[in-house]
Formats: sequence, C-alpha cells, structure tokens
Amino acid sequence: MVTAWSRAAPTEDSASKPVAEKRYQHLIDQLADPDPALRQQAADELTRIGSRARPALLEAVAAGDPQIAPRASDVLLSIPWYERNDPDVVKTLLLNYGKHETGDRARIAENLAQFPARISAPALVRLVEQDPSPAVRWMVMRTISQHMFDEEMAKAMRDVDLSHAGAPLLAAAARAWLSVDSAKAMALLQRAVELEQSQPSFDGGALDFAFDLLVSSAKAKKQLDQAAQLLRMQAKRERQLGDDDPSAVYELFALHAQYGPINGLSDDLKQFEAYLGRPQILYCLSMLEGRQGHTLTSIALDRCAFAASVTSQQSRWNTAVFLGSHDWMPLAERELFAVLDGDGDSKLGYDFLARNRLATILGDQGDDAGAAQQIRAAVEEVRDSARSQPMINELVAQVHWREFRAARTAKDEATMKKKVEALVALSPSDSSIALDLVPYLKEHGRSEDAAAVFNRAYETANSKLAVDQTNPEQMNEVAWLCARCDEKLDTAVKLATQAVALAPENYAILDTAAEANFHAGDAKKAVELETRALELKPNDRFMLEQIAKFKAAVKK
Repeated sequence: MVTAWSRAAPTEDSASKPVAEKRYQHLIDQLADPDPALRQQAADELTRIGSRARPALLEAVAAGDPQIAPRASDVLLSIPWYERNDPDVVKTLLLNYGKHETGDRARIAENLAQFPARISAPALVRLVEQDPSPAVRWMVMRTISQHMFDEEMAKAMRDVDLSHAGAPLLAAAARAWLSVDSAKAMALLQRAVELEQSQPSFDGGALDFAFDLLVSSAKAKKQLDQAAQLLRMQAKRERQLGDDDPSAVYELFALHAQYGPINGLSDDLKQFEAYLGRPQILYCLSMLEGRQGHTLTSIALDRCAFAASVTSQQSRWNTAVFLGSHDWMPLAERELFAVLDGDGDSKLGYDFLARNRLATILGDQGDDAGAAQQIRAAVEEVRDSARSQPMINELVAQVHWREFRAARTAKDEATMKKKVEALVALSPSDSSIALDLVPYLKEHGRSEDAAAVFNRAYETANSKLAVDQTNPEQMNEVAWLCARCDEKLDTAVKLATQAVALAPENYAILDTAAEANFHAGDAKKAVELETRALELKPNDRFMLEQIAKFKAAVKK
C-alpha cells in the first residue's frame, strides 16, 4: 500500500494485491458476460465491496479490454470517493463525485484545492491517481501544480509514495521536487513520459513541460541522442493524439539543424515525411545542409522554405515565431517583413504582431531608431481601429522609450530629457520601459517619479504572475524587473530561485537569478549562477560582461 495520502491506490508490490486480484477477478471477468443479468450482478457485487475492489477495477480500466474497461469504469465511479478519515468538507465535496461528468469532476478538484493541504492533499492524490478518466487525472494534476508554491501542498506531494504511481501523479510530484531536488524531479518526469509512451492519454498539454525540461537538460549535457529520442517520443504522442501542430517534430529537426546530423536522421526523414514540406522543417534542413558544406542544396532549401510560407500571413507569422525562438533572427526578420507584404482578412492583426516583433528584434540588435519606426507605424495602423486608448498609449510609450534609447546611444541629452518627460506623463506599465526609466530617474534625483514608474510596472507584471503562478517565464520577468531596478530584492531572489527550480536549463532565467543575488549582496552566488548560464550559452557577450562584473565584486 502507499501512504495515508493515497492508501486506496493500487500497488504492484503489495502483498495484498495478488490476493485482492484473485478474490475479485471472477467478478471483473463477469463484467464481459454475454448475459446482461450476470453483468449487472457482478457490477452490483463490486459496488457493494466498495474501496476494497478499487485496485482490481483500476487494473481492469487500465487493461483496456473493450468489453470490461468501460463497465469497470462505471463501477469505479459508483463507489464512494470519500474515505472514513476524510474531513467533513472533503466528504461533502466528494459525496456524489462519480455521478458528475468529467469537467465537473475536475472542478470538484479545484474546489478541494482551495482548502489547506492537510485537508485536501489526500483526496487530490486519490483523484489524480484513481479517476478512470485520463483527461480528469491530468486536469487534477494541473490543479495540484497550480498550488505547488503552497509549501504545505508541496511537502504533502513529496511525502507521497510514488513506487507505482501513474504519469499524472508523477508529474505533479515532480513539480513539488523541482525546487528541492531537481535530479529527483527529472527522474520522476522521465518515468512519467515513459509510462505515457506505450499508452498515450489525452493530457491537454499538461505533460509538455516534462518533455521541455527533459530535452533542455539533455541538450545542456550534450546528450543529443537522448534529446532527439525524447522529441521522437513527444512527436509520436502528438500524432497519436491527433495534434496537427507538430511542434515536437519541428524541435527535432531544429536539433538536427543546430547540432546534427544526429543519429537517426534518415529514419526521421522517413517517419515524418508528411511534414517535410512545411517551412519550419525546410529551414532546418537548409541549415543542416549548410553545416555539412552543401552550399547549393542549402540555398535551394532556403528558397523553398521562404516560398512555402507564401500561402498566408498566418503561415508567415508562425514560421517567424519558430525561427525567432531559436535565435535565427535574420530569417525571422525576413519572414516578418514578408508578413507586412502579405494580405488577407486578418491583415491588420498580423501586421500589428509583425511590427511589434520586428521592433523587438531591431532593438535587440541596437537599432532603437528602427524599432521606434516600426512601433510608430503600428500606432498609425491601429489608431482608427477598435483598439482601446490605453493600449495606444502603451504603444506611444514604446515609441518614446525606443527614441530615448536611441538618444542615449547618440549621447543626445536634450532628447533624452524630452522623452523621459513624455514617458513619465504616460505612466507606462511595460517592465522593459521601467528597466531603463527607473534607474535614470533615480540618478537624476527623481525618487518619487522612479517609485511611481516601478510600482506601475511591478503591479502589471505581478498581476500576470498571479494568473499563472507556476510560469517560470513570468517569475523571471518580475524578478528581473525588481533586480535591475534595485527594488524588492527579497522578492527578486525568491522568484528567481523558484524560476530556476522550474527551468534549471534556461540560461536567461539563470542570468536573472545571478543578477538578483548580486543586487541582494551575494556576488559569490551570482558568479555561480552566471557560470551555469554561460555553460548553456557559451561566449554570450552580455553574460560575459555580467560575470566579469560579479567576479570584480567578489574580489573587493
């Protein structure tokens, strides 16, 4: 048996399980009897037996016999889902649990999670492990994960015996272990994806984070064959679940493009032949050929890739996003300009997206004047549309910010002051603007204005985090804002540490954690974190400057 947290779950090594299986197997088999009366008799007897029959019923559901599994599922749902020692509030919530449809059962789990873990955790573990619907189990896993930063919930999940847990419970427990023992968390995630490999269930994307972390870890350790194998597993899963957006296939070929050819390329080309005409893969194949010195083939594939997106602005946009996510910026920029040249019913929306993404790319390249030009054009295009005035004000603030940065590069103090006044008047909520504006205002003795700008950006970023509390990217944004503005440093360190635990192989998140610790006075820790970040992205100019700054502080 497992612990008290999930004592009703089946365990393969329990001494009682084989006896229980033999004791109730004749009733399980009778669920497939041609005689409806005998089937009903078996169902009634199993229902009367109750929780003692649960392991055998769970085994029957998992076996998937088309005659037995659906009937075993119905019996399982008819058995009471509360236990004798459950608190009264849990018993009330679970009283008619099995009579509800899947969505309502998931909402019951959400209601349970509102109570302290000492009350809710045993029941939540029961649901994530024993509900006969895979979709419900994964929804409960999401619910548990969203409450993982409640230390009581995290500890409860770490205390669960996972010897024979299913994939949803393994994934939920891994979330709890990430901040404490990342190696153990990774091992649990590996078990979860392996369990799901042979018998995929509809997880609604809940397991994607496991593949993402495992692939990132394998890449960071230069275990490229392992990373490729994980992506193949994920791609197979996407195909079995009917996903027409084969992101794992794209990532697999991106891996070949960045590091390959990796073992198994020929098989991948055959296995995923149906996707080879998509621009994302054509671009990857072009770069792969270029890596091998096949210049003419590379050029031809590049031209095919660019032509393959010509069908719509949406295709161009999706391709640009994919290219940008791998830092292939010249290609992403080309696709974005092609978006602006395109046409269609959603032209205004895609033009707006493309201009904003181009502004980011140009700004990252140091061309803030070009970035300002793109945003100004976006403002003009949407000014007469249904866009709200606050949104337009934010865009105008982006223009002034980019022009401020361009003036700073040109050492044009007069223009800088003019743009700062415009920004203070607009009170922007964008954290990127605050990162430049708050330090400038502090340096010029305008502490009240600096506080107002920071607080507005912090409230906006923090409100996004409140909606998605387990999102490491959102934690990273808040932590970076606090660290670079030298405000709320305890919050910066706390959030950065949590983000690293959730995404230990993300160099940008490690860099933020280093910056947060540096501002909090721990330069030695900052060097340690920045060193890990540089291992993931060697020779990055910004991070080399960062670690030099941190090391200089250690020597003082």
